[in-house]
Amino acid sequence: MDVKVTKKRFFNLVAYDWIKIVALSVAIVFVWILLFTTCATRATDGQQFYFVLYGDVSAKGSEDFAMLKKMKKDNLITEDEQKTTEDKIQKATDKIVKEVDAVTADKEKELMAV
Repeated sequence: MDVKVTKKRFFNLVAYDWIKIVALSVAIVFVWILLFTTCATRATDGQQFYFVLYGDVSAKGSEDFAMLKKMKKDNLITEDEQKTTEDKIQKATDKIVKEVDAVTADKEKELMAV
């Protein structure tokens, strides 16, 4: 039996089985997407992810405030939107600072107990 892959055999395969090749390719892509979509890490209800940045916490907030003031100056947002967003940023910053302080205090107590 001659099993060499020749140009003629390859073109015959493609000519008669091209639909199978396309269907197989689509199936592989579908399975790939399904696998990574179902295995992706997502936050469920009640779960939250935090990004912790070390350093001056207020520096980022001040950059955000400066950006909001520039947007207000350029008439991209209204004054109400600016104030509301500034309040949200400040509340989020205060909450994170409070959480970081609590964790730091707990770790400090652990270290002092040892």
